[in-house]
Amino acid sequence: MRNLIFGINQSLTLLFLLMVLGGCNTKKSERNLTVKKLIGNWEWSYTKGNEKGDHYNVTPESMNMAIKYHFDKDSVSIFINNTLNEKYSFYFSGDTLFYGKEKVLFEMPSNDSLMLRNSSCCDDIFEKLFVKGKH
Repeated sequence: MRNLIFGINQSLTLLFLLMVLGGCNTKKSERNLTVKKLIGNWEWSYTKGNEKGDHYNVTPESMNMAIKYHFDKDSVSIFINNTLNEKYSFYFSGDTLFYGKEKVLFEMPSNDSLMLRNSSCCDDIFEKLFVKGKH
């Protein structure tokens, strides 16, 4: 009986370790897959939201401005009208993307669209949509 109980405890311990280690590998592989999808050029399509009670919906045409985010494996470069404006390291925590002083909810509705939303609950909200660029 004692050997049976000892064997069950060993099996449960092994199962627990496999679940924990497997979970860690899954998180890392999910992050790697997300970064692979993110790598490349993303062209700004629109920004909409509310700021201090005013509603806005702006596009590259309405602002006469082209914004491009270029992601590589560990940094993002932000170009305005084809001129490098800022460059930051980035990282993920769950569905939140951190870069510079930004903390945004990150979503890829499709392989060629990227949605960023402010992550804090406040009166000022925004949503930015980017589409995958060719170069």
